[in-house]
Amino acid sequence: MTIREKRTPISQFATALRQRSPQEKRDLLVADTLDSLCRHCDLYDAARVSSNPFHPELLRTIAAADLSSEALFSLFECLAVLVHLRKLAHPAIPLDEAEEELLFQFEHMSVDSGPKDKWDLIPWDFVKFKKIMTKWQTGLHGRGWNSLYLSNHDQPRPLGRFADGRVYRKESAKQLGTMTHTMEGTPYIYQGEELGMVNVKFPDISNYRDVQTLNLYEDLSSKGVSHADIMQKIYTKGRDNARTPMQWSCERYGGFSDTEPWIELNPSYLEINAEQQAQDPDSVLQYYKHLIHLRKQYPVMVHGDFIDCLPEDPDRYAYLRTLNGERLFVLLNFKDHPVEAFLPEGMDPTGWELLISNYPAASDPCESLRPYEARVFYQKEAMSL
Repeated sequence: MTIREKRTPISQFATALRQRSPQEKRDLLVADTLDSLCRHCDLYDAARVSSNPFHPELLRTIAAADLSSEALFSLFECLAVLVHLRKLAHPAIPLDEAEEELLFQFEHMSVDSGPKDKWDLIPWDFVKFKKIMTKWQTGLHGRGWNSLYLSNHDQPRPLGRFADGRVYRKESAKQLGTMTHTMEGTPYIYQGEELGMVNVKFPDISNYRDVQTLNLYEDLSSKGVSHADIMQKIYTKGRDNARTPMQWSCERYGGFSDTEPWIELNPSYLEINAEQQAQDPDSVLQYYKHLIHLRKQYPVMVHGDFIDCLPEDPDRYAYLRTLNGERLFVLLNFKDHPVEAFLPEGMDPTGWELLISNYPAASDPCESLRPYEARVFYQKEAMSL
């Protein structure tokens, strides 16, 4: 039998909200986005929502529920909706600038999906990915604030998606972390990303818990699609990839709990876990700590402007950032083989400091980039007297 997410009539939804105490309202998680909330409340109309995401009936209902500003923040991931609701429900409360400027965009999450839906698997388009990331870096500079992420509870792990999760797992994890921590915005580290956790491949559909995944399997099975073909889609895009328990140690249940969790652990917990990486100076975890330290130390990593030096290059992402006499040059190889290094025109490598790399430092800055290598160079211009 197909498992469907429960729907609630909008009137019942409004009544339930009004009956809750202020604290209960704050703790109530209603939905991820306005779109999914409309679906849950039988208000969904594709044309209306796509042309006007602020569904008037829904907004009036939520505003009438007299939610506090804190509660409204907990209701939605989409901050544009939050801001609109805050203005509607509490017009006298001034909005913090950050609430109007910070945003999540999901555009880069579709670079490996075909025209049908996310299960329509295609090779990811690296050049398109770069153009999307660059567009948001330049478009919001001085006007807004990006949310920098590559995974969350609804997405598979980035390793195996945007980089290699097997042979070059450690190098790839460090390289992707380098990218998100050298861009303007707020980096988000989803649990396990700082360890280089990978997607899970359970052998049978009975091992999975995600309702979307279970519905997909039943639907495609009824249409004659083979078990192997369906599982390949699930291995690639299933949400349970990111929902297996956090891998704290190699102990039973991965140190996550003393009792059996709701879903099996990813077997990789025996080799990939926080306890081991905390003791390894070359681990992904230690590299992430270093990135965070550098980001706090060098304002140009956070606030500098952004120039994509190789927008059409199919192998490398190279960008230059500048701020008040500081310059940062980031060079990333997105291939599993060496590629030629690159330096911006006029850049003398002898005057730049290599801040961080996911490989032992190359003796020559112009030396070829190793598989999934990341190099971050820094220069502070000398002040004239």
